Amino acid sequence: MMETPMPDRLNILEVTDESGRPFPPERLPGRRALSGEEGAEEVLRFRVLGTGEERWTVAKATPVFDERGEVVMAVSIFRDVTERRRAEEAMREVREAERARLARDLHDGVLQDLSYSAASMGVMLLEAEGTEMEGQLQGAIDAVRRAAQGLRDAVNDLRLEAEGDRPFPELVRSLVEEGRLMDPGCDISLEVGDGFPAEPMGEAGVEISRALREALTNARRHSGAKNVSVKLRSEGDDLVAEVSDDGRGFGPEAEPGGGSRSMRERAAALRGELTVESEPGRGTTVRLRAPVPRMMS
Repeated sequence: MMETPMPDRLNILEVTDESGRPFPPERLPGRRALSGEEGAEEVLRFRVLGTGEERWTVAKATPVFDERGEVVMAVSIFRDVTERRRAEEAMREVREAERARLARDLHDGVLQDLSYSAASMGVMLLEAEGTEMEGQLQGAIDAVRRAAQGLRDAVNDLRLEAEGDRPFPELVRSLVEEGRLMDPGCDISLEVGDGFPAEPMGEAGVEISRALREALTNARRHSGAKNVSVKLRSEGDDLVAEVSDDGRGFGPEAEPGGGSRSMRERAAALRGELTVESEPGRGTTVRLRAPVPRMMS
């Protein structure tokens, strides 16, 4: 039986990365090994054009050198991981469904109960005006409102985690719209630079979005800002996401809060860095710089 020539095989199979995007031929492990790279490894997704069947393979390649140190061939090893990938995908769908259900239950149940409690206590506060109970009730109302806000943030975070397959600029636009609804008195603008990737970024996009939400929340709640700007741009191999406000700012002696530590941890997890620039009366700029996520390269 004749073996199918390589060009015909490539016409039969569509090769993509693990997210389904076209895979650059120059990044195939075999080609990289032939150029002398050692330890080249990629997860490849194959689709049979005639049937639509998809399979996943871990491809590794190692160069073989002659006595002069020149590459004479490449040895490639392919390991089929289709069943594992399908199991992971099924588990991911289950987790996403559970997150969506939990977010819905918290929003429609607990959050509504907290809002009703705060409103009822507000009526009681009117009746207690001028008595020693007034201060106690006001403190309790403030605590309920803080709890409701914290829970609302958690619900939004659950929803964000399920949207990693959305184009990243769309995720950020949703955050900006959310901020505008939460504080109509604060003007929040968004600027996406030319050439900024429009594709989804998966978990990396979710982590960057969480850091941006934290920065937006700090600007809205604590800075007294009237104007907040969000900017996304590309600089070389890095993505830069920036949140600036015209609020009260702070000096170098200010202690970083939990939100700042959280943003720095997210930046570190992305192999990036977070910088915060601020002066009293001059506003604050939070800048997150991170390498382009591998799934997008």
